[in-house]
Amino acid sequence: MYRNLLIFTTICLTGLFLITPPADAQAKVTGPWMWMITPDSAGCGAAATDVDEIDEQTGGKLTEEDVAKNGISSRVLKVKFKNGLEWTEGEIAPTGSNNLNDAIAKIGLGAAGLNNHCAYAVINADPKNLSKVLPLVLGVMIP
Repeated sequence: MYRNLLIFTTICLTGLFLITPPADAQAKVTGPWMWMITPDSAGCGAAATDVDEIDEQTGGKLTEEDVAKNGISSRVLKVKFKNGLEWTEGEIAPTGSNNLNDAIAKIGLGAAGLNNHCAYAVINADPKNLSKVLPLVLGVMIP
């Protein structure tokens, strides 16, 4: 009986390995990204989730929804943020696992420490050309 169970399990596992395709690594969208790091007015954790820091930092002249729907435009770049904050262009490295922190440090937005801050990274993507660059990945939303 154990022999039959062992043979059955071996056949099932062999079949599983034969029909499961290997995972392909996805190319990273290196940029250029437009970055904004704002102080978090709500503190940290769950309290910060529902706060639109772009709205807070521009006095209502720009919102997260505006940026999400329209991307980075000359109008968005002209909006003044409190404390002289500005959108900053930067790219992430195509390899490595800490590329976000590295990119923020490289463009000078992470030098003072980023506790209780909100980070935004926006890239304008042309949906007509996006499929030429990126494969379809189910479960991933590209804003």
